[in-house]
Formats: sequence, structure tokens, C-alpha cells
Amino acid sequence: MRLLADESVRGVVVRALRAEGHDVVFIAEDRPGISDEQVLEGAVSSERVLITEDQGFGRRIYLLRLRSRGVVLLRYPTRIGGEFARDVAALITREGDRLTGAFAVIRPGKARIRRLP
Repeated sequence: MRLLADESVRGVVVRALRAEGHDVVFIAEDRPGISDEQVLEGAVSSERVLITEDQGFGRRIYLLRLRSRGVVLLRYPTRIGGEFARDVAALITREGDRLTGAFAVIRPGKARIRRLP
């Protein structure tokens, strides 16, 4: 799956996704400091689903109606161990195509995936 990881995503998640074979562009490596609007534009123009830990993207998608190819919002406590990265990568691998055109919220032990309007 083609993903764009926002700067808020922990590097351990990006490494786990890449280890699963996903094509991940990581903003922290390529364009640190760009605005959230630029992140969304980059995801749309490169046909990638955005993965983020920033709740503000939900507001941008639903209230401001900014375009998106899909968003995966990770809601994991900062103190949780590294196993969450493998869980996230496995879920993204399993759900794959359902994430395109959807807004997904992934929490420990559960995921909610809704089609974007």
C-alpha cells in the first residue's frame, strides 16, 4: 500500500510498515516542518493514504472538507510498548484497500473505518 506518514507518526511505525512491504514516504525524512495542508496535498497528488497521530486531520477532512485519498489516525498512548507498531502494520496490511477513500481510527485492539463523504 502507498502511504504518506505525517511527522507525528513514530519512526518505529514507519519501519514496521516498510518491513511489511508498504511504500511509505515519511514527512520527517523528506519535508520536515511543512504545513498540514501541504501534507494533505502531497498525499493526494502522490495518491497515498495519510497515516498520522494528529487529530487535527479529522477536523480538516470533515469540517473544512479538504480532499484526501484516505486517512489512518493512530490513537495509541505514548507510553505503550513497541509492539503497537507491528499491530498497526498488520492491520494496514489486512485492511489495505478498505483504507483508500476512508477515515480510519486505530486504537489498541480495535479499528473503526468509515468511508469519506
